[in-house]
Amino acid sequence: MQFLVALYIFLIRINEGLERLAIGTPCPCQRRSQCSSGGEIGSPFHGFVVSIAIVDNLQMTFHSPSEQQLTDRAESFCKTLEGRWALGDCGNSVIVFVWRHYKKVIIWPARLAERYVTVEERRVMLSKINDLIQADRWAEALSQITYELHQQLKGEPEARVDTGTLSLIVAVGVASLLTILITCCVCAFRCFGNLSNEDDGKSLNHFDNIRTQDFLRRGGSMRRSLSRSPKFPLRHKTPPPLTTLSFLNDSDTTMV
Repeated sequence: MQFLVALYIFLIRINEGLERLAIGTPCPCQRRSQCSSGGEIGSPFHGFVVSIAIVDNLQMTFHSPSEQQLTDRAESFCKTLEGRWALGDCGNSVIVFVWRHYKKVIIWPARLAERYVTVEERRVMLSKINDLIQADRWAEALSQITYELHQQLKGEPEARVDTGTLSLIVAVGVASLLTILITCCVCAFRCFGNLSNEDDGKSLNHFDNIRTQDFLRRGGSMRRSLSRSPKFPLRHKTPPPLTTLSFLNDSDTTMV
């Protein structure tokens, strides 16, 4: 009889602690109507919904399961329980799972609550009550863990990096760098291409000038050579005097 009375008192205290936690934490949902406590007029709004599930044992396929296998089995059970109990309306629920046979406790926060109760914070909370669990002092252990959850859920959520925004920023940055690189390459190609064409034109003009000068120089040399050659004597600009012409001395020559 005393055991039943003690159990009843224990359950009442745990239930009161969970109620204080729900009402004493802010509503994390986007719509305040998602935090309504019921259909009664004037009913207070709740923040996070914390539930405690206590089982003696769960069916296992291993005779001597490892610690990781126990954790995986407990988390799988919590996931199923979360879907069936439909706790919270925006991922603002937390399940405290007690596996008495293996003296194991799992804190299973939903999607939104996980930002307030991180993996490291859960590990610290469980390490604080480990001695109470091993001594089967479940009432004290659950009261302590309820208090710790209340303190964590009242605080600020852990800042998370928005991977979508980060990916967009990285993509825009890469696209900008590629655009700048391509633009610089095009400008450099155009600048060096124009310089090369101008240099080629100047070289061709210079070569043509050299060829023209060489041709003129060779032509002048050829004319000088021809003028000095005995085969091609230069003609006098003025005709020779008539007295020098021998054929005029003949008597039969008539001048016209």
